[in-house]
Amino acid sequence: MKLDPTLLPRKDRKYYEDIKRLSTSEKKMLWYLIQEMDKNHVVVLPNLNSLMKSLLDK
Repeated sequence: MKLDPTLLPRKDRKYYEDIKRLSTSEKKMLWYLIQEMDKNHVVVLPNLNSLMKSLLDK
């Protein structure tokens, strides 16, 4: 199923485009971080690897 970005609210289209441009490994890392968040949207990581740093830069 392909998502039609024109059906998204205008404010969410930028996020869609940003995520679409990520590499597969960056998307997997983003998904991992989302899953690990607590109810306050916080993730505690012992160290940052280069993939996480790349995501932070983007």
